[in-house]
Amino acid sequence: MNFPYSNGKKWSDSILYVALILRPNMSSPAMIPLFEEKELDSLFAFSNSDEQMVQRLYGTRMDHPSNWKSLYSLLWKKIEPQLKGVRKVYYSPSGMLNRISFAALPINDTLLLTDKYEMVSGEQYP
Repeated sequence: MNFPYSNGKKWSDSILYVALILRPNMSSPAMIPLFEEKELDSLFAFSNSDEQMVQRLYGTRMDHPSNWKSLYSLLWKKIEPQLKGVRKVYYSPSGMLNRISFAALPINDTLLLTDKYEMVSGEQYP
């Protein structure tokens, strides 16, 4: 989920993104801070078209290694420790995350997120 940041006294221009993790053995969700929207926005900044953005974020990893590593670090690296023993992940992106293909998110040079997890988006919920 995403929301504007406030320090309790004043609103800022920052939009924060967090993940809420809920597993069967948990009594309440765990909130994991992920990033500020401007960090994700910077990955899209040099793309003049959707095709160029897709190529930069998901294309040949040798062509743009820092982009996919940054994308993985922003979106998934902090979540992964909470997913030990999990094979199926139900997720519902918000804000700019609706522009990201989680299944195509590279984990490393050879693996995509979909190779490790069965990704079920909010649109596919039963």
